[in-house]
Amino acid sequence: MKRLIPLFLILILISGISGCRKKSPDQYLQMAEQKLRQRDFIGARIDLKEILRKYPDQPAADQARFLLAQCYFAERDFVQCRSHMKVIFKKYGPNDIRGRQAFEFILNTYRMEKKFADGILEAKRILTNIPPENEFAFTVNLMIGDLMVEDNRTTEAIRHLQNLVENQEDHQMRTAAMERQISIFIGQNKIDEAIRVYGDYAVKYPDYENINDLFAGQAYFYSKKGDQEKADELFEKAMNGYNRAIEKTLDKSRKSDLAFRQAKSYELFNKFPEAREKYRFIIEEYPGTPPELHSRLSLGDTYYLEGDKEQAMKYFQQLLESQPENPELVKMVRGRIASLMRIRAAEEQRDATTTGTQDKKTMVEKP
Repeated sequence: MKRLIPLFLILILISGISGCRKKSPDQYLQMAEQKLRQRDFIGARIDLKEILRKYPDQPAADQARFLLAQCYFAERDFVQCRSHMKVIFKKYGPNDIRGRQAFEFILNTYRMEKKFADGILEAKRILTNIPPENEFAFTVNLMIGDLMVEDNRTTEAIRHLQNLVENQEDHQMRTAAMERQISIFIGQNKIDEAIRVYGDYAVKYPDYENINDLFAGQAYFYSKKGDQEKADELFEKAMNGYNRAIEKTLDKSRKSDLAFRQAKSYELFNKFPEAREKYRFIIEEYPGTPPELHSRLSLGDTYYLEGDKEQAMKYFQQLLESQPENPELVKMVRGRIASLMRIRAAEEQRDATTTGTQDKKTMVEKP
C-alpha cells in the first residue's frame, strides 16, 4: 500500500513552487513603483536592480535605471544618481527625449549639491558634441545661465543670455533667453533695465508676431515703477495691437492664441472682469483649440487671484462636473481643487490657533 504524503508537505511543496516562479520585468517595475509611492526607496532599489541584473537588454531596463536614479536623487545620493543618468544619456543622446531628460536631471544634481561650476563644466562638455543649432543645445545653454545665476555670477549670466538672444534665429528661443535676462534684473530690483530689454527687442525685431507682449511687459514694469501714465499708455498700445492682430489674421488657432495673450495681459494688471470676459469669449468662439482649455482654467484662477476662494472652488467643482470626459482638464482641475482645500484647511487651522490663543489670554487677564 502506497504511503500518503502528509497534507502539510503538499502545502510546503506548492508554496515552494509558487515562490520560485520567475517574475516578469513589468511585475518588478510595478512592485518598485508601488514602493516608490510609499517612499520605500531601499525596497524599490532592490526590485529595480533585479531588473538590471536579470533583464539588462529589455526595454524595462531603461525605465528601471531611470527610476533607480530617481531613488538615489530622493535619497540625496547624487553621485549614484548621475552615474545612472549618464548611462541613459550615453545610450539615447540629445535627440531622444529620454536622453534629454537624463541630462537635465544630471545638471539638477549639481544644482542640488550647489556645485554650480561643476554643472556648468559638464554642460559645456556636452555642448562640444551637439550642433549649436540643435534645440537641446539651446536648452542646455539656458540651464548654464540658470547655474551662473545660482552661483552669483549674474553679470556673466546676463552676457551669456544676451549672446543667446543675438545668435538665435527663432523668436521663441530668443524670447526665452530674454525673459531670463529680465528675471535677473528684477531680482536685482533693476526695473529700468527690464523695461530697456523689452524695448530693445521691440525696436530690433519690429516684425515679431507677439510684439504686443513686449508692450504689455513694459507697461507692467512702468506700473511697478510708479509711472502710471506711461504704464497706461503702453497697456492701451498693447490692447489695440492685440485687437488689430486678431482682426487681421484668418487663422482660427492664431486668433485664439492672440485673444488668450490679451486676456493674460488683463490678468497681469488685475483687470479680472475684463480677463474673464475674454476667457469666456475664447471658450465660446474657439472650442477645441489649446487656448480654450487653458481659458477654462484661467477663468477660475482669476477668482482666486481676486481673493474670492469660495467662488474659485465653486467654479472648479462645476467645471469638473461638466467636463468628466476630458482627462487632461480633469487632472488639472482636481489639482486646483486640492490646492484650494489645503489652503482652506491651513486657514481654518490658523484661525483655530489664533482663537485659542486669544481665549487663553482672556482667561489670564480676568481678575
